[in-house]
Amino acid sequence: AWALTLAAAGSLGGWSLTTDLARLGAAETTRAEQSQAALRALLTQPDVEGRRAAVLEIGAHSPLPAKAAELLIGPLHDSDVEVRALAAMTLLQNDSHAEAALLVLGDLLESDEAEERCLAAFLLGHTPVNQALAESRLIPHLNETNPLVQLYVAEALLRLRTGNETAVKVLSDALLSDEA
Repeated sequence: AWALTLAAAGSLGGWSLTTDLARLGAAETTRAEQSQAALRALLTQPDVEGRRAAVLEIGAHSPLPAKAAELLIGPLHDSDVEVRALAAMTLLQNDSHAEAALLVLGDLLESDEAEERCLAAFLLGHTPVNQALAESRLIPHLNETNPLVQLYVAEALLRLRTGNETAVKVLSDALLSDEA
């Protein structure tokens, strides 16, 4: 009897459970939209250090919600190599948009800069998803002319799957080299 009395009083008094829940849901949606807008602003700010920090901050909240992963698609196309690499790494670690992330790292592996190729090889060697695709991107670079890049590629391949004879040879030759 008291539940009926409260329900009747609530409908006469202007409140109801469904209306209050709807208001609460709308407030949560508004906060989520504001958070996404703030993150989007951080990811597109002119300051490259700020963009890097924003990607790292998003990655620190693993596992990523789907909407946060969506926000990292833009940084995959950033003008800064580190922002692109961090976004790719974060997406791979969360198994979100892995194909796009692997494509970005594959493109970095083709860079003119040896440092960028080393970074790409390192990250490809640590990918928890689509390891066969990562391996297929790395294998052609075992013949790299830069010895440091060649070492990174060999290490990445062996991290993904032991037993690659060419990678083992590259690493053993480097260990036996007078330059080491």
